[in-house]
Amino acid sequence: MRNYGKVLPEFWTGDTGRQISALGDKAQLLALYLITCPESTMTGLYHLPLSTVCERLRYEMKDLARPFEGPLKDLLALETRGFCQYDSERSVVWVVEMAKFQIGEWLKPGDNLVKGIAKEISHFRKSPLFKGFFDRYHECFHLDGQFGFEGALKDLERASEGPSKPRTGARTGTGARTGSGIPSAPSFRTPPPEEEAEEGFFDSKEEIEEKPESPAVLTFTCNGTPKTWDLTEAKVAEYQEAFPKLDIIGEAKHALQWTRDNNAKTAKGMGKFLTGWFGRANDKLKSNGNGSRQSNRYGNDDNQPERVPITWSVPADPNVSIFEQDLNR
Repeated sequence: MRNYGKVLPEFWTGDTGRQISALGDKAQLLALYLITCPESTMTGLYHLPLSTVCERLRYEMKDLARPFEGPLKDLLALETRGFCQYDSERSVVWVVEMAKFQIGEWLKPGDNLVKGIAKEISHFRKSPLFKGFFDRYHECFHLDGQFGFEGALKDLERASEGPSKPRTGARTGTGARTGSGIPSAPSFRTPPPEEEAEEGFFDSKEEIEEKPESPAVLTFTCNGTPKTWDLTEAKVAEYQEAFPKLDIIGEAKHALQWTRDNNAKTAKGMGKFLTGWFGRANDKLKSNGNGSRQSNRYGNDDNQPERVPITWSVPADPNVSIFEQDLNR
């Protein structure tokens, strides 16, 4: 069971959210349940018996025997909106865009989450939904090399044929029958802007040349996953170009110490956080008017006259008070 999950405001206000709302309260509640239920995972591909849905959302148990009633009816309605798919033979559901919102649109090849995702979805390799998930996310999450080539090939070919004995021959919106009673959802992909090479479906044996990553200058400890975020030389150069008069490395070290003391930033928000930090530091430079945040020991700006420190003299005669000496002067 997950400790937490994300439900964005777009669930209620986005295009898909408004389409789901138009299906009725029961379908909208089912969609929210698929995102937040105890069985759900970050990948959106997990085991979910319809009997459990009936019990928790108070559907009639008798509707389980009816292919166009109860939870299966609402699941089919959600599938027509591209929200999810359901394999009724194996009681497996896939919320199509859930991994995108729970994990992210893209992972680095060395991210620990890559192996975690591969391990999690490997339980469903015999389900037709496995191929749908693989098609949708194998490039975004670098899953090509995570499964044995021969085994993955056989499993995907077997899954693409569909279940041999479906429990429900539910019709899709086009009049055709599918083994799971669920129409296939479109496959989307959001590649990063720096991608140049197209990777084949089973190119795990061939090495794809990748651009070398820029060396890390500072490493920030973050909340959530991943636990760290690297400020690279390329990013420093980018910030230096945006704030040419600012000591980027020096300010970044100040920001690093702040995050250590407060432990309040996630890796996803670090870029925005540093941009705001450097922007405020740059505004202070402008307010000083001399292009430097350095100040002298008495708190003055460099272009201001230095204050003369006050000095005190010791009385020449220890038997005479300072007040009497001042009167004699």
